[in-house]
Amino acid sequence: MTRMDPTTVRQRLKRLVQADDDGLPLARTSLLIAQEEYLDLDRCAYKRKLASMARAVRSRCDRSDIGPKCLAAIGEQMFQIERFRGNAEGYYDPRNSFLSDVLDRKLGIPITLSIIYLELCWRTGVSAVGVGLPGHFIVRVDVGELIYVDPFDSGAKSDLTACAEKFRQVHGQSTTFHPSMLAPVGRRQILFRVLANLKSIYLKCADYGRALAAIDRMLLLRPDSASEYRDRAVVCQEIGFISQACADFQTYLQAAPGAPDAKDIHQALATAIARRGWSN
Repeated sequence: MTRMDPTTVRQRLKRLVQADDDGLPLARTSLLIAQEEYLDLDRCAYKRKLASMARAVRSRCDRSDIGPKCLAAIGEQMFQIERFRGNAEGYYDPRNSFLSDVLDRKLGIPITLSIIYLELCWRTGVSAVGVGLPGHFIVRVDVGELIYVDPFDSGAKSDLTACAEKFRQVHGQSTTFHPSMLAPVGRRQILFRVLANLKSIYLKCADYGRALAAIDRMLLLRPDSASEYRDRAVVCQEIGFISQACADFQTYLQAAPGAPDAKDIHQALATAIARRGWSN
């Protein structure tokens, strides 16, 4: 595989995310996110891997009856044959957010394992959507009844009550659960959340260059996300991109003039402008 230029990778991502949500190729876009980290990544090899897994599932399904039998075949393929599992021990390893690494290592976090599960569902004809349960991404499938599947927990199946209990296990038993937390999320939001995970990991270890790259791609997906302009401004200050920091602080204040932190951001902007003047 020829090593790609990072600018080319970013441009390909930019073109892909112009699609409407339903037309946004989830696995393909996820692999482009990974390719910014691994410039020699053979994306086609991973597409073939997903296609091979889906073919194995279809060989055990009756295409005229896409129901519980197909769902069982997906679970068998992913968790018994391929042996994917949640990486609870190394949850904050950035490799858990790169689809290529997850396919290689058979380890991931809820959202990346859910991407694989969704792809197998879609390629098999099973109706499925991602569900952004706060703190724990899951999948909802419709096989004549709505079932919630947790790919991080070896495909464990839940109903509404079990999902509420899973939420309380993460956030505390006294935390209020609302059924609206099980609303489906689109492909764009799934990709945005993958990048948000990477951003958080890189900020915690002060890897500002990678954090900036994550935010840049988040803004490609959702250019109306005001808070990401604010966060990019802070990162740009850290690495000395003062003009960009000033521009992003201004964009944030224009987009969210009544934000609770507006006073602090005005001060940060003044400091950045002064710093820009000193550097001229």
